Amino acid sequence: MDAKKYIELVAEQGNFTPFNIMKMIRDIMQIEDERTLLKSKMNCHSPHLSSIVFSSEGQRLYRIFLAWHGHLMESNDPSGLKDKQYNPIIGLHEHRYDITILPLFGEIKNVVEDNDDVQVMPDYFSFNKFNTTKMGDIKRVDQRALKVNKLNAMEPVFMHHHEVHTVAAKGLAAWVVFEGQSYEKVPEMLSKEDTINVDGLYTPFRSVGDIMNHFDSFLRMVR
Repeated sequence: MDAKKYIELVAEQGNFTPFNIMKMIRDIMQIEDERTLLKSKMNCHSPHLSSIVFSSEGQRLYRIFLAWHGHLMESNDPSGLKDKQYNPIIGLHEHRYDITILPLFGEIKNVVEDNDDVQVMPDYFSFNKFNTTKMGDIKRVDQRALKVNKLNAMEPVFMHHHEVHTVAAKGLAAWVVFEGQSYEKVPEMLSKEDTINVDGLYTPFRSVGDIMNHFDSFLRMVR
């Protein structure tokens, strides 16, 4: 049984806590291939947001995001803001694959498109084939209406690869993202800026030991 199915099964049973899930992820990390773990990054999308790749199945990566004090993920929440005030740290984006989000700790929201909602964001630039070194093709896109969904701990949320979203979080928070079926479509990202500054972001860990120590430090904070 792969890590995704195992964790989902445990979560569905309802007798495990988010802390138990994190301890289980740590156990998986101890037997995972070093090359998989070293795909983890500090300051992923935002300062003080870590992406820990704890397992994989073929090309699919399973990761846990750790939002430390001082992160900027709260800026992704448009609630109560006027159009010009909304400037998320990571814009709405598609994926190359379907995803399942499993919230664990903290206040976490999923910001999605919803044309029936009243919250409208301003005109955005669309970055085709976004990555950390090249923004790809840039074009103007129309305003988008947004809906903010509060996510509950231990209740997984599935999203198709073509659905645009961004995750907002406040304070200490952690959530798991499982990659699913992949597609050939090139994903896009929406941004208010025509360039994206990634200086200081997507910092690799030096060793597996550093990753384990980083994870353990967060685990102690949420115990």
